[in-house]
Amino acid sequence: MPYKFLVLIDSFKGSISSIELAKLFKTNLAGSKTYPISDGGDGFYETIKYYKKGKEVFINVDSLEGRQISVPVLIDENNNAYLESAKIIGLTILQDVNSTNIFDRSSFGLGQALIKLNDFNINKLFLGLGGSGTSDLGLGVLSALGYKFLSEDGQEIKNLNIRKAKTIKTIDLANITKLNYEITIVNDCKNELFGLNGANFVYAHQKGANKEEIITLDENFIYLNDLFSKYFCITKDTIGDGSAGGLGYVFKHILHANYFQGIDFLLEQINFDKIKNNFDYIISGEGCLDEQSFDGKVVGGILSRLDENWKNRVFLFCGQNKISRENDKNLEKIKKIYTILQKHTENEKNAIKNVKKYIKMNITELKKDLEIIKKVNHTFPIFINENSKILILGSFPSVKSREENFYYMNPHNRFYSVLASVFNEEIPITLNDKKDFLRNHNIALYDVIESCEIEGSKDNSILNVVPIDLDKIMSKYKIDKIILNGGKAASLFKKYFKKYLIFARILPSTSPLNANDKLNKLVEVYKKAILDD
Repeated sequence: MPYKFLVLIDSFKGSISSIELAKLFKTNLAGSKTYPISDGGDGFYETIKYYKKGKEVFINVDSLEGRQISVPVLIDENNNAYLESAKIIGLTILQDVNSTNIFDRSSFGLGQALIKLNDFNINKLFLGLGGSGTSDLGLGVLSALGYKFLSEDGQEIKNLNIRKAKTIKTIDLANITKLNYEITIVNDCKNELFGLNGANFVYAHQKGANKEEIITLDENFIYLNDLFSKYFCITKDTIGDGSAGGLGYVFKHILHANYFQGIDFLLEQINFDKIKNNFDYIISGEGCLDEQSFDGKVVGGILSRLDENWKNRVFLFCGQNKISRENDKNLEKIKKIYTILQKHTENEKNAIKNVKKYIKMNITELKKDLEIIKKVNHTFPIFINENSKILILGSFPSVKSREENFYYMNPHNRFYSVLASVFNEEIPITLNDKKDFLRNHNIALYDVIESCEIEGSKDNSILNVVPIDLDKIMSKYKIDKIILNGGKAASLFKKYFKKYLIFARILPSTSPLNANDKLNKLVEVYKKAILDD
């Protein structure tokens, strides 16, 4: 029985989207059911569009560095909206991570988006939080919504950013814009707001902050948390507060948003807990596999929903693996991790540029590991005798032919129907009838490949070819014409037997996979090749 795979791979940031990955696996791994997936960060919006029907609208807001940009919002049939914060304040929309200082990047544009959504009369907003390039603890969002931050002399602080956090002494709540919809944040991590496991010590470095800046940011977060506690009910629930540079904290405790772990939200869209047991293996992964992968991210969210019956039944695909298998209990369910860096290339730019090629190579390796691709020998001999004049060569016998030890035994292959029409005879049915038919017309059958690695009967999966000894055949028998059945046979013949090309005729494949050539067309070209001198 063929294996069934459930494929749920997050995007490789800056390289390939989850939707593209899903298509890649669907095309290259038979038996796979693929779904784009996200943890709430980059790719959340495109993933939601895959699952939800609705209309797309665009709103104009400021980006994290103050550029005017247009961002998409999906409004579904139930009048619920979906927005990805990374499209406004995402690290990936910066042309250069060092083009602006982390202290100067603002979440103000996200606040603008919240206000503009009031005009659409939505019921709920599902906001994907993650992949941010900001770390301003939502000062920008709150400022856009009308929260005024005042200095010691009671004046509103102009050009407010996180650098000025400790100059804030009081907050004016008199003119806050009321949002007429409910917000649910879909978080990509579980980190706390501050401390070694907080927003800055874990994520600020990848946003361009140095060690001193990280310490300053964290101190400012602690200061603001103490200040906010005087105005708002800050609960003891700290899970996800550190997402998107502290926006998780602001939405949970100040804007009273509902909280949803991103991967859990997306897994519910596909009824993961219900469908998972329909599959033999699960394939997941992301661009960089590290400790954060198991803390609210896609991989960790999937593994947390699998019991002991899934041990050694999960495969991970990633660009880079920074986890030690020996030291991480999260990997007990993992059968194997397939990587690009170190495995196929040392160059990160090369890995990004050629990501599809390398993932296809890793899919091939997976198929070899599961013996979907097997090394197979040509187990039955050439069909030939001293009267044979025409040698018809295929690429390699199909699974059905290997089972029945003769050529073109798949009942859907049109080989014998074509030859019968060429010679205006009845189609031979039994094996003996087929052999008699071939002898009567001095036709020999063989294949170009003596052994190879192959997936089932798929010519396009053939690897590591060992060709037949055609010299021996041509020296022993009086073959004056060679017919090459299909493109794979022709390409291999050209590679290994150039000196015999003068005898060869390249014809379309009679395989049922060749849907382009109808039976009458095949009969026409085979008749011309076989009967003409």
